[in-house]
Amino acid sequence: AYGAQTFQYYCYFTPREVERPCLIDKNGNRTAIYDAAKRVNDEIHAFGDVFVDYVSGWKGVMPIGQCAAFDMLETPFQSYKGIESVKAADNALLGVFNDRDGNDAYMLTNFTVPGYGLDNSVSLKLKDTSSAVCYIGGQKQVIALEDGELKLTLGPGEGIFIIPQK
Repeated sequence: AYGAQTFQYYCYFTPREVERPCLIDKNGNRTAIYDAAKRVNDEIHAFGDVFVDYVSGWKGVMPIGQCAAFDMLETPFQSYKGIESVKAADNALLGVFNDRDGNDAYMLTNFTVPGYGLDNSVSLKLKDTSSAVCYIGGQKQVIALEDGELKLTLGPGEGIFIIPQK
């Protein structure tokens, strides 16, 4: 939701003095963290060439719901010009981006604790929009909107990149 310039892991191999395993354990075996990191890397590689057109045009975030982390945001959006409304069953966070031509895009993220395994149903109503290009799991899907409304279910820790289409 905030964009990114780098993606870094600490550590790849588990150092002897560290109790908790990293991507590769002390015996050279892949851990569950490795598999999770691989999924994230694969997803980023699948749509990174699109996302890079927007990431330098990050505008801010819009919290959906209420939690202590949202209270610490210094200048969150309460509304945004391309969004009519947004609702979620639980906490979510919407990153707002523009490409170099000023076209909007959004990174919608499930802000529940991933370890709790909670899905989150979100409804995003966009102004003057008939469809949206959505990158779900890094894969491009064009979704028709009904009266400008995009309804999605986000898995634990999931984010979906959305480019409105007029």
